[in-house]
Amino acid sequence: MKKTLIPATLAIAVGLTFGTAALAAGVAGGAGGAGGAMNQSREMVQTKSQVRAQIKSQDKLLTRTRDQLKTQDQLMTRTRDQIKTQDQLLTQIRDQLKTQEQMRTQTREQLQAQEQLHLKTLEQLKTQEEVLLKTRDQLKDQEQIQLKTKDQLNAE
Repeated sequence: MKKTLIPATLAIAVGLTFGTAALAAGVAGGAGGAGGAMNQSREMVQTKSQVRAQIKSQDKLLTRTRDQLKTQDQLMTRTRDQIKTQDQLLTQIRDQLKTQEQMRTQTREQLQAQEQLHLKTLEQLKTQEEVLLKTRDQLKDQEQIQLKTKDQLNAE
């Protein structure tokens, strides 16, 4: 009794395309009579169990693949969220840097304005010092005039 084994993928394709009757006829190929029908029946059972096992195995693989795809999708979603968060942080950092640069510019301008004020204040102080020196010289002159006047009055 020789068994004819059909590869599982071929059995699935034949079964789906032509139905199980065509599969049975194909398996029974050269066998004739009652013995052929028994062989055909055994081979059908064996082939059906092989097909079921193959389908079960493929179903498990598909389930694993779906689970892996779900996991990958979740990871990609997390990655997208992280990239979005990083982009928001980068935008905030850019804004902060822009604000800091504006503050530096303002500070620089304020320092320049203060420097100008200090220079003006120095000029004013120099001018006041010159006025004070002239006033002191005038006071000395007046004092000398008063002394001469006193001397003249005392001499008379």
